[in-house]
Amino acid sequence: MSRALPCDVLSKDCVFIQLMLNAGRTVDQKRAFYKAIADGLHERLRLRREDVVINMVEVSKENWSYRNGKARYA
Repeated sequence: MSRALPCDVLSKDCVFIQLMLNAGRTVDQKRAFYKAIADGLHERLRLRREDVVINMVEVSKENWSYRNGKARYA
């Protein structure tokens, strides 16, 4: 596995993806997700896999508020 920082390998075509989601996925699930996204973007758009940067922001369910300002899970 490369330890290079993203800025060392990114081209002008790079894509940054950030997701905010409930905590609870395993490391293996995350790895599979990252790979599926990079592979899909490569296959459909010919984007280099090295140009896909994905960040997951996991939060607890009680930190969500939607629909009329209610904390649905708190």
